[in-house]
Amino acid sequence: MSEASRKDAEDLFSEAQRFVLDAGLTLFVGPTDSGKSTLAAKWGSLMCRQGLRCAVVDADVGQSDIGPPGTIGMGRLRRPVQSLGEVPAESLYFVGAFSPRERPLECLTGLHSMVKQARRLGAERILVDTTGFIKGTLGRRLKLSKADLLDPDLIVCLERSAECEFLAKAYPHGRPRIIRIPTPPGVRRRSIEQRTANRLRALARHTAGGWVRQVDLQKTSLVGWPILIGPPLSRGQMRDLGKRLGRGVLWGERMEERLVVICDGPLLWRSEEILKGPWGKMETWDLSDFNLRLVGIDDLRGETRWVGILVRLLVPEMKAEVWAPPSAREIGGLRLGEASITPEQFHYLTEWGREYNPTGAPKSS
Repeated sequence: MSEASRKDAEDLFSEAQRFVLDAGLTLFVGPTDSGKSTLAAKWGSLMCRQGLRCAVVDADVGQSDIGPPGTIGMGRLRRPVQSLGEVPAESLYFVGAFSPRERPLECLTGLHSMVKQARRLGAERILVDTTGFIKGTLGRRLKLSKADLLDPDLIVCLERSAECEFLAKAYPHGRPRIIRIPTPPGVRRRSIEQRTANRLRALARHTAGGWVRQVDLQKTSLVGWPILIGPPLSRGQMRDLGKRLGRGVLWGERMEERLVVICDGPLLWRSEEILKGPWGKMETWDLSDFNLRLVGIDDLRGETRWVGILVRLLVPEMKAEVWAPPSAREIGGLRLGEASITPEQFHYLTEWGREYNPTGAPKSS
């Protein structure tokens, strides 16, 4: 970078900082590893030093700093910090995916919910850190939807080239104000493998010391589940259905104009004839489809407090085995995620936990 270019970049940063300090709500947008989280921590800390009540909403579901992976977290800065990882999560919204392309509606809903919560807690300044998903039609539409939904005072665009040009063209009339600055020098770009490892370590820290507990699904609220939420079939109906499918049917229920069933394995062959019957269309699940899925864990008040792993679904007993943090002693609800981990990754989580709780059993209080 030339001396003139460096001076221009410094001027842009100074201008952006001045506007951020005055803005009630600021949205940080840019590609992956462009310095969004670093700037949010830096400018949030500056607000804290100036006595402003500042909150940060971390909407980077794949590389969360505030809250565990797969969530949107909100926390208030009580003191200056070096990174957003030092900000404790006060509220969580479970998205259940590590990329917004998998659950864009949940990303929008969670973002809106966490900004509302920050305002409810009296935040004078709110900084929103977003994911690096900005390329392609869906990425651009999602960023525009976030801007329309939140109506921010300011959007800070960190760019390597012209990734945020579409935002400048979408809002040319001054609200929200668009500030475009280059990615700060020295920002380290991480590989997919490094990002996956970082996410797994964050999940391990969140669940450290946990153990597998059995949850009675009949006494637990179920959110985002594609099954176990409708009127069940009789045993005779499930037996007859199994003969048609060539698989054991472990669970079946009526859902609107179709049947939803869980089988003891994948169907050997699928056809329109076999998936239709007197009840209409049929949706089939293999029992193993639910293994090692990410779950949001609610407390008894219905608030999402933790993230865990659905180890195994037990049907027709209507129970689930869930790897959960030790503080999740009373589980009021389970929110089924889209993301899952591998058996090797789950082994890593349990080994990490044993470092804190060697027996794997509940510690005495």
